[in-house]
Amino acid sequence: MIISKIISTAIDKGRIIVKILGSGSKDIKTVFQLSQFGIESRPIKNYRCVYADTGVKGEKVLLGLILNNATINEGETKIYSVDANGVEQIAIKTTNTGNIELGGDTDNLSRHSILESQIHQLRDDYNNLVAAFNQHMHATAAVGSPSIPTPIPDLIPAVDSEIDISTAKIDNILTN
Repeated sequence: MIISKIISTAIDKGRIIVKILGSGSKDIKTVFQLSQFGIESRPIKNYRCVYADTGVKGEKVLLGLILNNATINEGETKIYSVDANGVEQIAIKTTNTGNIELGGDTDNLSRHSILESQIHQLRDDYNNLVAAFNQHMHATAAVGSPSIPTPIPDLIPAVDSEIDISTAKIDNILTN
């Protein structure tokens, strides 16, 4: 196994090809990148890496990267992307406390169907109250029959709720 530095990456015939620095500045080697099944990534230049010969003349394989900026705790896993300068853009992290963090840890996801059901119940209860309020009668000390409340702009009659949480739904992140 040999430690080197990545110069560039490309895709050729469906394989990730990595150009690495050999024993001198003009010694550029081409290696194939190994990947875990179901995970595809392309490292950026200047990452330190480990490669080895395959036993087939002229073929080398990239075994992995040497990270200088690890941020996870023991027992955790993190999948992330970076820009061309190595600045992290987004991450998915499984923590050693049993949580999954999607792009950060400052807010919570919610179960949309449960939230929607509760919001609809609240809306229906409110609308029933509005209907009862708008139809109730006041006994009056004046001569004549009871009357409905006197209209007051923006207050009476009360209006039904048109609450809609559909824009809060995230369709491409699902949970149970």
